[in-house]
Amino acid sequence: DEDLESARRSVRNQFGTVDDLQSTRATWYLGQSTLPELQTPEQASAAIEAVSKERIVEAARTIQPAAVYLLAGEEGKDNG
Repeated sequence: DEDLESARRSVRNQFGTVDDLQSTRATWYLGQSTLPELQTPEQASAAIEAVSKERIVEAARTIQPAAVYLLAGEEGKDNG
């Protein structure tokens, strides 16, 4: 719950800075122009708030890794 609230707070802060600079505002609305429905930063923030923890867990369960890597050191070598 704490991680979820921290993530939401971070996104809210990012959306809250959109109007700080004209270039940031232009970038936001340029990105929005590719979507079926335009959202203000405030509307996007409210949409993030509306997503339930259960929905996030459900979405996370559908993620499949594209690759798995194993990093291993060489035995007997000085890795320091």
